[in-house]
Amino acid sequence: MANRTDPLAIHSHGFDPQFLIDKITREKIYQCAYWKAECFGLTAETVVDKAVELTYVGGLYGPLKKPTPFICLILKLLQLSPDKEIIYQYLQQKKFKYLTALAAFYWRLVGNGVDVYRWLEPLYEDFRKLRIRRENNYDLIHVDEWVDELLLKEDVCDIKLPRLPNRNVLMEDRLLGPRKSKLEQELEEELQETGPFTEKKKLYSEVKQRESDRQPESKVYQSLRFRDLLVQASNRTKGRKLMEEEIQHKSEEIMEGDKSLAEWNRLRKELGLQPLK
Repeated sequence: MANRTDPLAIHSHGFDPQFLIDKITREKIYQCAYWKAECFGLTAETVVDKAVELTYVGGLYGPLKKPTPFICLILKLLQLSPDKEIIYQYLQQKKFKYLTALAAFYWRLVGNGVDVYRWLEPLYEDFRKLRIRRENNYDLIHVDEWVDELLLKEDVCDIKLPRLPNRNVLMEDRLLGPRKSKLEQELEEELQETGPFTEKKKLYSEVKQRESDRQPESKVYQSLRFRDLLVQASNRTKGRKLMEEEIQHKSEEIMEGDKSLAEWNRLRKELGLQPLK
């Protein structure tokens, strides 16, 4: 009797909610000490007392694949099938983080695609830390990472999750709107307060202020950069003139050298000597 689903429970996805957990895992939970000692006689209201006592989340652990208290309470919630309003209150409260993680996992199992996205996506802004028990060790995650695993992965805590429609498909069918992150919302609020024209006007005034702070020496030297350009151009002009003068001097020396060589050959010819080359 203790392992039966509440007769008033609404079937999830067309069958008994307990069947969302495979039979082997259910049998392990039914046989564990925590289920027999702590989960017997729990109701949708009293299950909160056990949820706040949790110190980690997880599925099966160890070589014998023992169930954690977390997965035992998940199965208990599937048996009880509490009202949606109760689960929503579990998700909205901010005091007990493991109760939030428990409600998020349960709602991912029984909720439809649209409601799953609408109820779990706000938890992306929850950064409380959670301990998760793996097969042989513990890991530290955050609530937003936990929700991300529930929405993106197919298998969490050794439980096969029901198929979740792609968010883009629901958006194309106009069942969901685009998701806005907290950063985008803060940016939109800031733009609404200041406005794009205000930002441009502020930037323009800052540029004009910097230009007005400059005091040029004369109309010609309006800035240090312009003076530097004039100095560089002047140096290039002086260098070009020096190069031209040096080339002219060399050419004159060559011409003088050619002239003296001709005169010397003329003298050698008069003396009957061979000309120089």
